[in-house]
Amino acid sequence: MGLCATAGSIAEVLLQTICRESMAERTTLRELGGGVPGFVSGSVKSQDKSVYSVDPFHSALESISTRAQNKPACLVFDNLEQVLQSESLIRELAGLLLLVDDERYARHQVKILLVGTSNEVRKLISGSSFSGTIANRLTEIPEVARLDEAQARELVHTGFIELLKFEYSPDGLAYADRFWRQISYHSDRIPQFMHELCLHIAWAVEDRNGEISAAAFVEGTKDWVKASLVKDIARIEPNLNAKATKIGRRNQILYCLGACHKYDFGRADIEDILGKEFPKSSGGRILNVAQILSDLAGGEHPVITRSPKSNFYRFLDPKFRIVVRWLLIKNSSTEEIVLNDFDNAISLWSKTV
Repeated sequence: MGLCATAGSIAEVLLQTICRESMAERTTLRELGGGVPGFVSGSVKSQDKSVYSVDPFHSALESISTRAQNKPACLVFDNLEQVLQSESLIRELAGLLLLVDDERYARHQVKILLVGTSNEVRKLISGSSFSGTIANRLTEIPEVARLDEAQARELVHTGFIELLKFEYSPDGLAYADRFWRQISYHSDRIPQFMHELCLHIAWAVEDRNGEISAAAFVEGTKDWVKASLVKDIARIEPNLNAKATKIGRRNQILYCLGACHKYDFGRADIEDILGKEFPKSSGGRILNVAQILSDLAGGEHPVITRSPKSNFYRFLDPKFRIVVRWLLIKNSSTEEIVLNDFDNAISLWSKTV
C-alpha cells in the first residue's frame, strides 16, 4: 500500500507488479504526411505500442490463480496504514473488497488479506461509505501468538549458541537463563520483535569477540529501540506525569501495565501489581486506577483501548507495552519512576523479570 500511496492508484500498482504478463499489447499506426525534406517525398508511418488491461483487479486475481496451479492463493495488501489518510485510495480499496464475492472474481479462489492493526482496519471501514457491506465481508485473524517460555529459550539458544557459536560470560548456566529471560521480557516474546532484538544483540556480541555479556545486551537493546521504536516512544511520552507530580501515579500505572503479562487486563489486575511494586506509596491511599485507565484509553494519544470484554483493556499496539518496559525504570528503594533515555547509565539488565 506504500506503493499505492505514491502512485495514487491501487489499479496502477496492480498493473505494474502483478498483471504484466496478462496485459494485452495494442499497436497503433500513425501516418505522417509530407515526407522528409531532402529525401523522397511521401508518407511515413509511425508505430506506437501501448499496453492496457480492461480490469486490473480481475487480471491480478487471474494471474495469481494461474501461478498458484490449484494451490491456495492470496493477494496481500500490506502496510495498510499508508493509505488511511487518502479518501480516494480508501474508496478504491473498498470498491475492490465489495467485488470479492462476485462470481466473476470469486471463481479464481484468491483470498484477499489486509495487513494492519485492528484499529487500522476499523479506520478503513469507518472511512468508507460502504462500511456496513465491507464489514460483512471481513474476518479478523487473531494476532500471531506470543512464544511460550520454552520456545523463547530455544530460539535464543539455537541462534546465539548453536548457529552463531557465541559463548556466555563466565557466569555459566545462571547467566544463560537470565539472558533469554531479559530478551523475552523486552520483546514481550512476540516472534518478530524477538528476531529483531536478537539481531541487534548479536551484532553487539560480535563486536565483543563473540562473548555474550550484559553490556552487549544493553547496547543491542538500545540500538533496536532507536531503529524500531522511537515513534512509539513519542506516542507514550504525552501520557506521562509532569515532573512536578510528587507520587506520579500515572507513571506508576503505566509501569504496571508494562509489568502485566496478560493480553486483556482489568482494574483489579493493575491494582494488584501496583500494591506489589509500590507498597510504600499505594498502601492506605485512594488509587483511582479505574479513572487513570480510562484516561489512558482516551485523549489525543491513547495507549490502551477497551477490549471486547466489557471492563477490560488491552494495548492499542503490542509495541506500546515494550516501549513502557524500556522507558520506565523503577528505583526499588524510593519507588520513584525514572525515565530511560539513550545516553544515561541505567542498565536494562538490572530489570527483574
